[in-house]
Formats: sequence, C-alpha cells, structure tokens
Amino acid sequence: MASKAFQLAKNLRKKGDLAGLRKLFHNGDAAEKTAVLDGLAGNANDNLEMGPAIIQLATEGAAHSSHDVRYQACQVFQQLGAYGVDVTAAVEPLLTLLHDPVAKVRRMAAYATGNVCKQRLEWSPHLTALISLLRDKDLYVPEAAARALADFSRAKFDIGPAVSTLVKVLKPDQDYDEPAKEAAKALLHFARKSTQNRERVRAAVAKARLDPEHKVVQRFLDKLQELDAR
Repeated sequence: MASKAFQLAKNLRKKGDLAGLRKLFHNGDAAEKTAVLDGLAGNANDNLEMGPAIIQLATEGAAHSSHDVRYQACQVFQQLGAYGVDVTAAVEPLLTLLHDPVAKVRRMAAYATGNVCKQRLEWSPHLTALISLLRDKDLYVPEAAARALADFSRAKFDIGPAVSTLVKVLKPDQDYDEPAKEAAKALLHFARKSTQNRERVRAAVAKARLDPEHKVVQRFLDKLQELDAR
C-alpha cells in the first residue's frame, strides 16, 4: 500500500538503511514509488548523509512513465537541494522535466530549479527553458517560471534575456494575477542591480503598453520609480 510505503521510506531514511530504501523503491508500483519519494521529500533534513543516494533515486523517478512519480521527484530535488545536498545528478533530469508534457510536472520542475540554482552548476539551458515556460498556456506554470527566474537573479545569474517576456506576463488577461506578481518581483530584483538594467526594464515596459490601472502593474511601476529616486 502507498501509505505503508510512505512511512517505511521515512523510517528507512532515519535508520540509514540505503539498501532497504532502494529495494522499497524499485519493487514498488507507480503509486508506491510516488509515496516513497513523497516520504523522502518531507523532513528533508533528516539524515542528510543519505541525501546524494536519495537524489539518485529521484533521478530514476524523474524518468518514470507516471507523472505522479515525476512530480514527486521534483519535490525531492527541491527539498533536499534547499538543505545543500549536491544536486549535480538532477541537472539533466530537471531540464527534461521543464519540458514535461504534464503541466503540474513542469510547474514543480520550475519551482525545484529555482530552489537549487544557487548551487553553481550548469543552469544556462534551464534559464532558456524557464523563459519559454513564461508563455505556457497552463494557468499556474508561468507563475512558477517567473518565481524561478527571480531565484536565478538572486543567485547572481543574468536574467536579462527574460526581461521582455517577463514584462508580457505583467499583462494578465484573467482574474488570476499571481503570475504577474511573480514577474514583477523578478523584474524589480533585476532592475535593482544597475542603472543599465533599469533602463532595459523600462524599454520593455514602454513597448508592452501595460495597463497602469491594473493594481499589480501600478504597484510595479511605483516601485520601479522608487529605484530611480535612490
């Protein structure tokens, strides 16, 4: 049962029983594999010495035919990466997951990539993929991509190539405005870095013809103006 696999995975990690954990994962069906990864993503700081081996299990899950397993693999990358576990083995799987056919997997892959990009690995292809996800037709994927790009900026990556697309996300065409809020955060962080960056953002804003009456746009423009006054 999946619930049993969830608890067993947590217990095996605490005991440091890597062989038992691998056996549990490899012998399980899709639901049990999902539960194992779910259990390993929770309380991610438990027994961090097992972190690299858990990341390796998640890389196997990232290639599974079940989208639920792939989704939980992203969760493992995100949670363990936050505690400094080396995610080198996850770099290529995450890039593949950013192009996953299932929207919720793309969304979680974006969140995970943003969370681990502070590790100095090769993330350039992921940056390009995140820019593409800003145009995703799913309601929630652009929000995750914009948040990840803000994380990239905080990790000292140049998100300049994303500016024009981020500005377009500031033009919400429906009531859900979280993608616009996240895009504003990414743009403002980029703009704070230099006068040149602010000019680049302003040029993109001028071309986009944003609605200044929209509350998110109005707040963004006000904060952008404040940066010039500093």
